[in-house]
Amino acid sequence: MISHTAKNFQVHRDMAKAKIIVQRTYVKVFAYSVYSHQFITCSKERKLRIDAIKKIGNSEHNSNPKLNKNLIIPSRRSNAKYNRKASDLDVCYECLGTYFKKSIAKHVCSRKVIKGDRSSAQLNRLVAGRIHERASASLHDITSVMLDDDIANTAKYDWLLVVYGNELCEQFGYEPHHKIVRDRLRMLSRLLVQLKRIEPDITDFASLYHPKYCDVVLEAIREDSGFRSSDRQFQKPWNATKSVTEVKRVGRVLSEECISKQNKELKEQTNDFLALFQSRAAIRVNKLARTTIITRNRNKEEDLPTDDDIQHFQRFLDKKRKQHFDDLKNEYTFAKWINLSEVTMVSLILFNRRRVGELENALTSEYTKRRRVTNKNDQLFRALTAEGKERVERYSRMNVRGKLENRAPIMLDPELEECVDIILYYRDKAGVSKENDLLFALPAINNRKKRHLMGSSTVAKLSVQCEADNPKTLRGTKFRKHFATFCATKELNDNILTDVAKYLGHSLLIHKEIYRGNDLNREVARMSALFEEASGHNEMHSENIVNSTQVDNEYTVGHAEINSGGSTCPDELDKIAQNADNNATSIQKSQREQSKVKPGKISRKRGTADEKSMIAQIFKDHIKNGTVPKKDEIEAHQAVNHILKNRSYQTIRKWVTESKI
Repeated sequence: MISHTAKNFQVHRDMAKAKIIVQRTYVKVFAYSVYSHQFITCSKERKLRIDAIKKIGNSEHNSNPKLNKNLIIPSRRSNAKYNRKASDLDVCYECLGTYFKKSIAKHVCSRKVIKGDRSSAQLNRLVAGRIHERASASLHDITSVMLDDDIANTAKYDWLLVVYGNELCEQFGYEPHHKIVRDRLRMLSRLLVQLKRIEPDITDFASLYHPKYCDVVLEAIREDSGFRSSDRQFQKPWNATKSVTEVKRVGRVLSEECISKQNKELKEQTNDFLALFQSRAAIRVNKLARTTIITRNRNKEEDLPTDDDIQHFQRFLDKKRKQHFDDLKNEYTFAKWINLSEVTMVSLILFNRRRVGELENALTSEYTKRRRVTNKNDQLFRALTAEGKERVERYSRMNVRGKLENRAPIMLDPELEECVDIILYYRDKAGVSKENDLLFALPAINNRKKRHLMGSSTVAKLSVQCEADNPKTLRGTKFRKHFATFCATKELNDNILTDVAKYLGHSLLIHKEIYRGNDLNREVARMSALFEEASGHNEMHSENIVNSTQVDNEYTVGHAEINSGGSTCPDELDKIAQNADNNATSIQKSQREQSKVKPGKISRKRGTADEKSMIAQIFKDHIKNGTVPKKDEIEAHQAVNHILKNRSYQTIRKWVTESKI
């Protein structure tokens, strides 16, 4: 058939007969171009066109189960001595030719090649279509990014994992969440490979849902998570708990499949397995894994970046950003555009203490919708100082998508805005597709995938270049923990602390328990003082100091008088010693009286002139109308005014009500 293709094209010039050869729409157009151009027989152009149609026909034969009878036709045959298999073949996404993986990158084709872009291999796997027939289009697209190994192939061809993968695609349809689908499928596929090795009777994932395999599944989970029987600890405790959870979820999907197919026997068998598995996994896996996690957290040493490293890194970024901006403004090159994009992205992460993924997934539309403070007649704005008003007018704010669909604000100064503007201006020259609406997008071969700068690797690279003392601590999460620890040293009130936690994108409890570091310093500094005071160590320590100091002073005076040749007699020496003891006792008594607080007596601090003038300026309308300000209004003014932050809202309200200003 293939050897007579050229002759058949000469005989069957009718387009209706040529349609038998190919079935796809774009192939029909390509076949029509062969007849529209009268190529000379045996010419190079005619040979290339016929070869292209051969590749398309072979690809249709290899991927269509109705045509393929366990035989794959490659574009080039391999030598028999290599003993290559069908799994060693891959399909070129551009010409649809079937080549061996080691040589597919060397064949001549019109495909584009971009440095650092792995879209070519992903598109090849997508075109090859090697996945179970029940897989949805979304799952096919997501799994094409997976590595082409035995674990990935096991996940692609197991029917139950494919059905579960379809459900995950509906749940995690947002593109940045696609990695969750791939990670879960790989974990389950790795568990299935372990089970097949331990128990040969388990052929697919659905076959393990039998009560007799419950102990085998638990053993496979413990082995896959690196369980050590010597100290009863897991090497990967999170993997153990996640595996237990995923086995339960897949079991629920299998039970639903049994209901839809009315397979009561398999449904009861699956439910029995899940009931037995849940009770045994709680003791043999979950409890031990939780103990391992608690032990690691208890012995974990948090290494946060120092203030000097943070400031050094910030100065480095400012210098590099200005340098790359001037270079790109003078002349465009792709390298200069990339350098400015990287430095600008890391600058936003460091200044705003945002998560890396929030900047990676920021959109251009979110940047264009950024806002500034325009209502200068607002009470909060009028209550600010001149410096505060200048700071507010300097920054703009954009809102991006944060964790758990929350709003994540990002502030930009004019310099950062200029950098982002010039990055967006040269997007077309850099080859970024118009379909890619990410703020820090990169050019890609596959326009269906939104390629962007990787924040984690970019932060790590620039932290090494800045030559900080400890560059490994300069990371996204540690930036946030450093800021939370910095706020703890400022002794902020609850209102400001709540605003800080809200801006960072987590709850106040998480802010205090997880992000705020330096527990050692705070505990030693604060708790030791309280314990010493409760135990009376402070008084004993002060008494010892007073006794030794006072006695030494008196002894020095008497000793000086004796050495000076004075007529000091023994009676006078006794008087000197007695006076020293009396003085020490009086000093100790006065210190005890000062340290004691008389019951029922509370010390009050009078209002300062600055506080009174500020209250008269802020609440003049309430004083004039005789109204009482609300708690939220008072706390809002306290949050932006450092003069009133040390006063309670009850005190300020009382001052306004009684006009004590």
